[in-house]
Amino acid sequence: MQQQLSFIHLKTTVMKKTLLFTSILMLVVLFSAQAQKKTLSGQVIDAEGNPVPVATIVVSGTSNGTTADVKGQFTLEAEAGAQLEVSSIGFQKKTVTVPADNSSLTITLQSSAHSLDEMVVTALGIERKKRALGYSSQEVSGEELAKIKAPNVTNELTGKISGLQVVRGGGGITGSSKIVLRGYSSLTGDNQPLIVVDGIPYSNFSGRRNGNNDFWNPTTDMGNGLSDIDPANIKSVNVLKGPAAAALYGSRAGNGVILITTKAGQKTKGLGIRISSSVGFQSIFTRPDKQTTYGQGTLGAYDNTSDFSWGPKIDGQPYTRWDGKKVPMKTHDNVGTFFRTGVISNQHISFSQRYGATSIYTSYSRMDDKGLTPGTKLGRNNLMAKVNSNFGPDKRWTLSTKIQYINSTANNRPRTGFARTEGMPYYDIYNLPVNVDIANFKDPTNPDGTMKWYLPGNAHNPYWTTMYDLNRDTRNRYLMYGSLQYEFTDWLTAKMKAGTDMYTRNTSAKVYSGSPQDDSYRVGKKVFSETNYSALITAQKDNLFGKFGGSIAIGGNLMNRKTSNINGNAPNLEVPDLFDINNNEGGKPDVGYSESQKKINSVYGTMEINYDDYVYLTGTFRNDWSSSLSKANQSYMYPSVALSYIFTEMIHKNGGTLPPWLTYGKFRVSYAA
Repeated sequence: MQQQLSFIHLKTTVMKKTLLFTSILMLVVLFSAQAQKKTLSGQVIDAEGNPVPVATIVVSGTSNGTTADVKGQFTLEAEAGAQLEVSSIGFQKKTVTVPADNSSLTITLQSSAHSLDEMVVTALGIERKKRALGYSSQEVSGEELAKIKAPNVTNELTGKISGLQVVRGGGGITGSSKIVLRGYSSLTGDNQPLIVVDGIPYSNFSGRRNGNNDFWNPTTDMGNGLSDIDPANIKSVNVLKGPAAAALYGSRAGNGVILITTKAGQKTKGLGIRISSSVGFQSIFTRPDKQTTYGQGTLGAYDNTSDFSWGPKIDGQPYTRWDGKKVPMKTHDNVGTFFRTGVISNQHISFSQRYGATSIYTSYSRMDDKGLTPGTKLGRNNLMAKVNSNFGPDKRWTLSTKIQYINSTANNRPRTGFARTEGMPYYDIYNLPVNVDIANFKDPTNPDGTMKWYLPGNAHNPYWTTMYDLNRDTRNRYLMYGSLQYEFTDWLTAKMKAGTDMYTRNTSAKVYSGSPQDDSYRVGKKVFSETNYSALITAQKDNLFGKFGGSIAIGGNLMNRKTSNINGNAPNLEVPDLFDINNNEGGKPDVGYSESQKKINSVYGTMEINYDDYVYLTGTFRNDWSSSLSKANQSYMYPSVALSYIFTEMIHKNGGTLPPWLTYGKFRVSYAA
């Protein structure tokens, strides 16, 4: 008994000590938290000590924030050591740390007006100051585009450019994505902007094979041309939105221009080799809602040959399914069963270095994308080499060359639309009665080799489609250019450039026997090339007559585009599953050939007058002679005028003062015909 009382006394003592220790620990933590969290007061000012009103102050990584008053003053609860993000229109964003020993903080923001002196690439590769642009232009860095390793760089422009819309096709990883800039301008034509890569026009073809986009009977979506570009090789993307911005490119730029500049060699510590690798996963984000109360049939009656789900109420009752077996009626997630998790992998290696007056950039990337649909996959190799070199007396000569090779292969590009024909599994998947289990058809053939399916007629087993209705295409693409520039003086330069965009696409499609449709075989080949030769003389000088300055550029371009298509089709194979276009019933395959060529000769020029670096008046002209028009009307011109007026800069340079809330103001107007 005494031992038991001693044990109880010991246990009570331990509990009291534990409780006391816990209480002390909680008080210490509470005191520490109260000591760290403080009411911070401060002021936001500019470089000259003037208050910055309505500045935004936010604790980094939280929604805790406030706004400064008209005197730039603010109060905010924040812990010592926390990061504050301070921003205001017209100023550079700044991050500061909450001090541990002072409850007052003065934050100085630097004006962002100096960014107006930054150079941007405009039409024809001419670099101009941002302040000089009398039209809308927006730039995105290559680092921003390469954050997510998507198989199509077109999709990475989504949400990054105001007024730019990316319309994605329904073909998944192999489908095309179209770009619409500032709305549609044509009901039937191509509304996409002109793509220019390193000064050379780039074909951004998109859509279906043979151009058939019929919703009821579509052909395979062959993807879009811009998807061939590796975002890891992009230095910047500059979007010219208005007609005045794109007028120097003529009618081809009626929907705007997207200028892509690829990376060049830079002086790098060490070897200059960079390796990156990434893996991503895809899943279905959303799907149409389906009722799961009623089973197969119509008007409450069960019918095992129906593709409707308005039969009897599903209560687990036994029923005779399509193969004659009696099973309990229940619902199945056929969409989740059929589609798989997509996997995207990217490997990239690059070399960037500068040796004296020569810079070198080379890269290789490999992308593999296994899509959500079984059997669908896309592989792409991208190899690029770019060399820039200055030579001659005073290094006045500049030679630039680039060659890029892209090889892409797609297997089983899916078709989308509303039809129950070959190569279109989606209709049957989403319209499958909820009590029919798609997993029962994963082995898609019967013992006699025919397709296994619950419906008669033209309906297809989606698994059979992915295994025995196959298509494949391979595209080999070359992008090449060379330019030679000579700098006569610091204000006069001449440049010649030649470049080409060419690709060959080989396609094939096989339909095996055993389905409701005839077995067939198709092959095709498309060859495309566009070559451009251009020359440009540029003169530019500020303060030429007092505060007046300006620039002038005159040049010309020769464009030659060729396209050829050849297709062979054996719609009914005489010997089953022997895929040869000569194996057609009757021995005569269906063969077609087409060829086209177009030339455009152009002269163009631009002239700019500026006054004291705050007023810029720019005029451009371009005259084209097109071979696709009659000789009497081959010539047409595109003029434009644009004005840029930075009135806050004028006030500042003339000794005036600006209110604290106005740090930058610009007026611009443009006209293009």
